[in-house]
Amino acid sequence: MAVELLPRVLEQSPMVAIVGFGAGIVVMFGFRAVGERAERRRAERGLTGVRLAGVVDQQAHPRSA
Repeated sequence: MAVELLPRVLEQSPMVAIVGFGAGIVVMFGFRAVGERAERRRAERGLTGVRLAGVVDQQAHPRSA
């Protein structure tokens, strides 16, 4: 754990390490949420592109009945 790398912080005030750990968790979840939102947007754009290509293809090559 990173706490082992910072023994002086624990000697002075363990609360600093606890607050830092909590802040790190919050930042991690924030990055995760932003990343997931970006992935969803990319996926939606990809589907829109496929749909648009299908419509254009149907207009260019209509099926004969």
